[in-house]
Amino acid sequence: MTTWTSILLLTLSLPTLAADTKKPPPPQEFKTPLDVIQTVPANLYPANARGWTDIRIANVNDVLKEKAKSKPATFALTVREVKVIKEAQPDLRLAVVAEPVQVGQTTVHIWCYFDEDQKPRLSALNPGDKLTLTGKVWNPRFERQKDGSVPLIIDLYKCDVSGGRKAIK
Repeated sequence: MTTWTSILLLTLSLPTLAADTKKPPPPQEFKTPLDVIQTVPANLYPANARGWTDIRIANVNDVLKEKAKSKPATFALTVREVKVIKEAQPDLRLAVVAEPVQVGQTTVHIWCYFDEDQKPRLSALNPGDKLTLTGKVWNPRFERQKDGSVPLIIDLYKCDVSGGRKAIK
């Protein structure tokens, strides 16, 4: 076999080799916080984020922003509180803060932001209400806290709510 024949055969087999190593495409819509976490390659995401360096946090956050930002998400969650944030932009003034959820060793905090026209529906919500909430991932990030923990924080915007006591009337 000549050198050129070997090069040609190798060149023809490269697309097949590359196709075998590709990760499955990310979901069209995130159904759980785990779906968001799984956008980060395993080599960047060790189980316990508490020991992560600031550089690792920044690298993981870059991946999250690239692969999860602006994608739709539908999460089942429990209301911790409903907040009115007067100093925020108009589309970020109403927020539902969910009870944190545990995904493996990762604590996930979800903040859901609503347009002003959703205020009547949100006023009917109470802590402990169970909701199914749909929105777009806005700012997914791991963020070091004062106690050293590094939870995943998922902000959703343009949210719509269903479920809960009187929530959809």
